Amino acid sequence: MPYNIYQDDKLIAEKVEDKSYKVTGLKPDTTYTFGVSEVIGTKESSKATVTVKTKAIRVESIEMTPKNMNAVAGTSGSRSLR
Repeated sequence: MPYNIYQDDKLIAEKVEDKSYKVTGLKPDTTYTFGVSEVIGTKESSKATVTVKTKAIRVESIEMTPKNMNAVAGTSGSRSLR
């Protein structure tokens, strides 16, 4: 049976047949609520929900110069701090 998937009450995927779904583009240190409902014909069940909070980006190093500061954070690449 297909499922609808919601992120913070916004429909992000419709009539998904797979038993898993990967959500991308999440921001660090942010709380999200995800919901899943079953689609039966033209009707939709109530949502089962879960609330999660993403981890903050881990800073691996900081490079300081007189003009700016750069931090390399996790696998997200370089972040500029000014």
